[in-house]
Amino acid sequence: MVVLAFQVSWSENIERTLEQKSKTNNNDLLPNALQRIESTLGILANMVLADQPTVRRRKLEHLIIEHVHKRDCTRVLIEKSIGDARNFEWLSQMRLYFDPSNTNVLEQLKIRMANAEFHYGFEYLGNKTKSNNQ
Repeated sequence: MVVLAFQVSWSENIERTLEQKSKTNNNDLLPNALQRIESTLGILANMVLADQPTVRRRKLEHLIIEHVHKRDCTRVLIEKSIGDARNFEWLSQMRLYFDPSNTNVLEQLKIRMANAEFHYGFEYLGNKTKSNNQ
């Protein structure tokens, strides 16, 4: 759930930022979003360095992997001066959106990539640990 929440938060935040940037031509918006991602990444890194139960450590590690990917995607948007939410560089990213107004709870979470849109189907979003017996 935490990974999904972060993915929705990142998608919706970057989309709003790009829409605002296209209207105002404010070049500080994406770097500010990147700074928030990097700040969260720092907090997660500090947490994983502390003594944590195994399951929590695994969850934190997975969140760090997700944050690094989102940080890198955001950096590319900045480097390429993307200023519109309709730009393919943004549309080519897997984005998750939550629509609480949809009365069917199974259709409230949507995944978008390029021109495709799917309802979230409860796919597993984790790092399965490998056992030594395999």
